[in-house]
Amino acid sequence: MRGLRMKQHAQGFSAIVAVLTIVVVALATLSAYLYADKKAADDAQTATDQQMSEQMVSDDDALNTQRKAVASNLVKGAYDTYMTGLRVGQDQDANRATLVTYTTSELEKELAAADPTYDPVICAQNIPVSLTYGGVTLDGAVATLTVMAHWDDQGSDAAAITVKTDTDRNKITAIMCSQDLIDEYTQKKVNW
Repeated sequence: MRGLRMKQHAQGFSAIVAVLTIVVVALATLSAYLYADKKAADDAQTATDQQMSEQMVSDDDALNTQRKAVASNLVKGAYDTYMTGLRVGQDQDANRATLVTYTTSELEKELAAADPTYDPVICAQNIPVSLTYGGVTLDGAVATLTVMAHWDDQGSDAAAITVKTDTDRNKITAIMCSQDLIDEYTQKKVNW
């Protein structure tokens, strides 16, 4: 009897081992499927993240393009309006008032307080023959561009005017004459 019981125990043990083997194989298979699904999910997430990143770059490019266009149109509009006033003989104060829609109130005050020996918008005493506009550079919402004032048709007598804008407010925030122009007008003022 004892032999029979041992044989039954051995058969029971073998059955348990077989069941455990099946369970281990099943768990290994399930684990492989889960790993494959997780890897596929991770790969899909990586692809989605990359697409979102590319879209954000694309959105940033579109925003920067829009900001550059806003700045360029703002400055051109302001200077076209201002130059029209100068050409029809409008006095400096009345002509500066035409810039109110284009400039911040802080800049309006600076322009009104500027040295009266030269026009701080065109950085000159004489009306330029023409203006040309350079490219726009961005630093966040602040756009900077150069306006070239020309006093002859060949462009040999020209001066750079740096104009800064806030593209979020759609306003010109600063007009800066090059230092050599300021020095030239200061020197002329001293010699008068």
